[in-house]
This record gives sequence, structure tokens and C-alpha cells, in this order.
Amino acid sequence: MGEVRVFSLSLYPETETFIFDYWVKNTVIKILADFLEKDANVIFYVCDSIDKREDQRHKVFEYWYNKASELHDFIAKYNYSMQSVNGYQINSSILYNKNNYLSDYIISQFKEEMGIF
Repeated sequence: MGEVRVFSLSLYPETETFIFDYWVKNTVIKILADFLEKDANVIFYVCDSIDKREDQRHKVFEYWYNKASELHDFIAKYNYSMQSVNGYQINSSILYNKNNYLSDYIISQFKEEMGIF
């Protein structure tokens, strides 16, 4: 299939804030578009549930995706939610370039792998 590279990004603010930061949204959209412009790239993310705010996090990511897809029509997303055997809600998504000829395969593999948990 080719080369696989894995990157991780975690956001940990120094202080708790409830102010919506539009600059963060613009930065995230730029990163998504630049990365997904190459049609072979895929982004997988999981909303952490350790603080029981995974639903809020998922809504913010959904907002960022909607704004990104308005500007860049090649960005597509598939959501997957499930409950783990330990009772944790797991919200995850895969972002991909819809021009990738393997799109259907990528989504089917994503569903299969998420079904294991």
C-alpha cells in the first residue's frame, strides 16, 4: 500500500477556558486542508473521554469539519461512535480526501477496526 507515517496532536490548554477561539478554528482548517490536499492522506481522531466531555469535543470537531468542507470541497468525513466494554463512550472520525480512489476501502477498514473494540 505504500509508506505509512503516524503523527499525533494533542491540545492541552494551560488554563480552562470556555471562550470559543476562532483563531484555533482557522489554524485547524488550514492544517486539515494542507494535509488532506494529498489524496492518499487520512486523518483519524478519537475524542478522549477521560473528563466526560467527549461529546462537547466531538461537536467542536464537527463544527471545524463543516467549516473546512465549506472552503475545501475535497474533504470528507465518516463518524463512528460506540460504547467500550468498560462503558466509555468513544467518538471517533476519519477525515479523508474524497478524490482518493480507495475511499470506500478506507471507510470499510475503519468500520472493521472500530468494531473490534
